Amino acid sequence: MIAQQRETNPNVLLLDGGDTLFSDRPLTRRSEGALIIEAMNLMGYDAMVLGEGDLQLGVGPLQQRISEAEFAVLSANVRLAGEEELLVDPFTIIQVGDHRVGILGLTAVPETVPAGLAIDDPFQAARRTLPAVFEQADMVIILSRLGFSENVRLADLSPQVDLIVGGGREPLGRQPHQADSTGTRLTQAERPTRGHAGRYVGLWELVLEPDGRVTFTNWFLIPLLPAYPDDPAVAELVKRYAAGP
Repeated sequence: MIAQQRETNPNVLLLDGGDTLFSDRPLTRRSEGALIIEAMNLMGYDAMVLGEGDLQLGVGPLQQRISEAEFAVLSANVRLAGEEELLVDPFTIIQVGDHRVGILGLTAVPETVPAGLAIDDPFQAARRTLPAVFEQADMVIILSRLGFSENVRLADLSPQVDLIVGGGREPLGRQPHQADSTGTRLTQAERPTRGHAGRYVGLWELVLEPDGRVTFTNWFLIPLLPAYPDDPAVAELVKRYAAGP
């Protein structure tokens, strides 16, 4: 489905809302997320945010997966314990046509922070980091794991944030939200449940005007039905991992 979109429009960003590398699926667990990273590389992802579930891999395996990613892995508020430097880049700037799109990542604070890591308050991290994004970007997107209600608060933060793509345990099919105070749009990714994820793709169609304004035209929640054939390269990848070492 992504390949079809890119055939008709070269200016496609493929983003992930986090909690992707650590799941209940045997192949993902056995490979410590390596299968997922390889698949995302093949699919041509542009960026993902670290979810609190991804942190459960542990520092070593997580750093290895990050090093293997051919796309931006983001979080403005995850650090190694006892260090000031962030674990990954807080944001990335991607050239899309004639425009620069800034993408910032925010990770939710879990009840129990995994050993070796520290997680800052995401709202403080956003306020600290967004000015640098605004300076460099024509359009700003936040990839957020904070959940819908917190993302509604986040949408009130600045009118210079155009879109929040939220991941988390939220109802599927929630209509996009627009903040009255800022005009920021918010859309929620698919809710993952045990054994069922990756069943839908959310698609925003938007126009970046020459004067920098962003016009949102259409929002679609696309079910990945059997009509979309398996990608041969990804199918071969899964087969290779299933065969074992």
